[in-house]
Amino acid sequence: MKKTILFLFSFILSQNPISDAGSDQVVQLGVQVQLDGSASYDTDGAISSYSWTSNSGIALTGSDTATPSFTAPNETSALSFTLDVTDNNGNISPSNSTSDIFISEYHDGGSPNQYLEIFNGTDSAIDLTGYELWILKSESDMSWEPIYSTEDEEWETDFWVLIFNSDTSMTNINSYLQLDGDYMQRVDPGLLNPNESLMIIREGEGEDFNFIGQNYVVWDRLVKISGDEPVALFKNGQIIDKIGDDEDVSSSGWDVGEGTTKDHTLIRKSTVVSGNTDWESSALSEWNVFDRDTFNDIFNHNCTSCDNEVIVYVSSPPVASPSYVSDELLLDSNGDICDTQVTLDASPSITETGNISYQWVDANDLIDEADLNRKQCLQDSSGFLKTQPLLMSIILSFLWTLLLRQGAETDHGLLPKYKRHQTLHLLEP
Repeated sequence: MKKTILFLFSFILSQNPISDAGSDQVVQLGVQVQLDGSASYDTDGAISSYSWTSNSGIALTGSDTATPSFTAPNETSALSFTLDVTDNNGNISPSNSTSDIFISEYHDGGSPNQYLEIFNGTDSAIDLTGYELWILKSESDMSWEPIYSTEDEEWETDFWVLIFNSDTSMTNINSYLQLDGDYMQRVDPGLLNPNESLMIIREGEGEDFNFIGQNYVVWDRLVKISGDEPVALFKNGQIIDKIGDDEDVSSSGWDVGEGTTKDHTLIRKSTVVSGNTDWESSALSEWNVFDRDTFNDIFNHNCTSCDNEVIVYVSSPPVASPSYVSDELLLDSNGDICDTQVTLDASPSITETGNISYQWVDANDLIDEADLNRKQCLQDSSGFLKTQPLLMSIILSFLWTLLLRQGAETDHGLLPKYKRHQTLHLLEP
């Protein structure tokens, strides 16, 4: 009887392994591609086997290994692959390992660039009603249990609370403090869709990143963040994730990863699938730390361990076609350009997939640096072209980043300024 009880207890505690099929890739036609599931892990054991499945009819070499490979087809396509892993207890990874939202980014940036990001890595849309974000004032006696004086009806410890889709908090402060826009503020983001981030930004104007058209809400109390104020994500009155702890902390904030919370950008690692109420363990292993005002992951979060799928986008190269605007351009009797200004034009460049961004390379350092990423460019040639023939050199290169990343064409009017020799690179986001 005792053995049976121990067996059942062990079975209940045994956790499923986490499948991590790696980051999505963008590859060229016909190249050799390698998948990578080596980041898969098991919290209470070890991975004993890998099983890859192609959802696109692609034959995989080494489908029972962590790193199988295949040859990309010679046509543009989006290929889906899933990875199931089994641990040494015989447990198989679920298709999605995330059960709730969590804090995916924390930014103690230069004013007004303080922001937080929450992420839904589940496979369902989540109604944010019942969720709250709290900032706790850093002081020696701070606590997540608010101290409230009924005599003067004021806080004795300072909290700032952001409530989603509701006028009232789910915590025990609800009967004492009403929604007033100072200590408590309401926002209405509605649902947070699968694989979607919600940015909580400070002002909604003046930030050094582009937020127009993105998924965000404004919480002006983020001005209180200075690297040493703890932040918590609540659900139905209980903390489910946090940054920092409710204890006295130095003015440099908390140690985290290879840095501190003060004057840094914290981004949750792609292998983290849930919030963590144990800040000590979270700070030790769950965050990548970057310099302040690092915006390269903003409005997106890459959680490779949240589900067991990876997408490989097979793309044909963009075709760079640099030209110039000939309307009203002065030519000499031989048809050579002799105008003082020439507008270069990359508009004829084409791509079958994605949007194009542009990179002009000027070998003679004659194009204004601010104009090098524009589709068109204008340069006062100061007579240079009167004595030199027009020479255009096309070099095609690729910056292989995730195809689904938003990348709009840059078109700011008259752009790079041309003199004798330049190269146009097409970057396909």
